[in-house]
Amino acid sequence: MPRLLPNHFPRRRVAVAGFTVIELMVVLAIAAVMLGLAAPGFQSLGRQSRSQAWASALVRDIQLARSTAIQTGAPVTLCAAATTSTCAANATSWTNGWLVYQGIAFTAATSTIVASASADPNASSDNFTSTLAAAAPALTFNRQGYSPAAGAGVMFTFAVGTDAAARNCVVVTAVGIPTSYAAGASTPAGTC
Repeated sequence: MPRLLPNHFPRRRVAVAGFTVIELMVVLAIAAVMLGLAAPGFQSLGRQSRSQAWASALVRDIQLARSTAIQTGAPVTLCAAATTSTCAANATSWTNGWLVYQGIAFTAATSTIVASASADPNASSDNFTSTLAAAAPALTFNRQGYSPAAGAGVMFTFAVGTDAAARNCVVVTAVGIPTSYAAGASTPAGTC
């Protein structure tokens, strides 16, 4: 009987792992369609996040104003900003941001700015308003930390674009405590 040498045995086909170009193109096409469907959701999430960030910044600055008034025993005021260093004289819009300063009436020469926030110049769709009277767009905290002007509650509304879910509110009561609310929530000052 003839002896078979190792190179005489039938060779087995070895499967090569990988994808064909067509399979890869199909997967990429499906991924592109899914990404296209998800993009509006991500944009809405970004608007909601920006609105929440502004509301959180306002809560932080209101708490700072209140605690500074208590610590110093002197009034501290939060006002709508006209510029980065001046208060708006007559407005309900807080779209330019806000200032926190020591004292009741702001004067550039004598008032000490404790904190400030400026609106993003690229965010033209942002709309920040308050329920403060247009002629007095400021909230003053006394040495006990109260804000008598708040009455039953002052509401600050942060809306980004026309997305109803991208709205947050901050309500400050007469005792000076700020609370943040999501869109549609019932607050002491009305519905957010």
